Amino acid sequence: YDCQFIAEHISPVAVKLAHDRVAQVRETSSRLIGIILQKFDHSQPRSCAELLSQLRKHFACSDRWLLRLLYVKQCDMFLQEKRVNPSVFAVECIPSLISLSRDEVPNIRMAVGKLLHQTLSNTDYFSVNRHFSNRIHSTIETLRNDSDRDVRYFSGGISDPFPPERNQEVDHVINFVHKRVRSISEGDNKDSRKVEEIKIDITRAASLLHSI
Repeated sequence: YDCQFIAEHISPVAVKLAHDRVAQVRETSSRLIGIILQKFDHSQPRSCAELLSQLRKHFACSDRWLLRLLYVKQCDMFLQEKRVNPSVFAVECIPSLISLSRDEVPNIRMAVGKLLHQTLSNTDYFSVNRHFSNRIHSTIETLRNDSDRDVRYFSGGISDPFPPERNQEVDHVINFVHKRVRSISEGDNKDSRKVEEIKIDITRAASLLHSI
């Protein structure tokens, strides 16, 4: 297919499917978008920039935090799989990623920190381009002082997501959840009230694990 046909008929479908509530559909659609971007990048750079702009509008600016998180993952994938020229990526994606580094959802800040620290820092273009390099390193430093431990860890701020004194607490919670899940699979699932009690226990355990 030529670029015009792809832009008019395939890209809109791929973007729409990337909104799906099924994670596997979103992931597969995002990979298709990456392939489309690569074709545009080689043959029609303007269409590449336009599609990245659409992704920014539909995902980076979405009210749904899962879609904002998907945007960060898409950007990471596009870079690692070399789907987009770094110079185009820098203009079209870096501003949105820096904005998302201040997102209220820790998982999004964590994903941004991981992308900036592990992916962008190892990309030659961003290492030698002082304008973007300064912005990226400034954002990483901010994330390394984030209130969330996982954000700090994936931004390179701490060496261990769990300090030694917390490991025992983590193991205790994980073992508790494992036992409760196993009790459902071994027969307690016939009693609906018992299942609801187990679900509540697991939810509480998950909250405790997040606070550790």
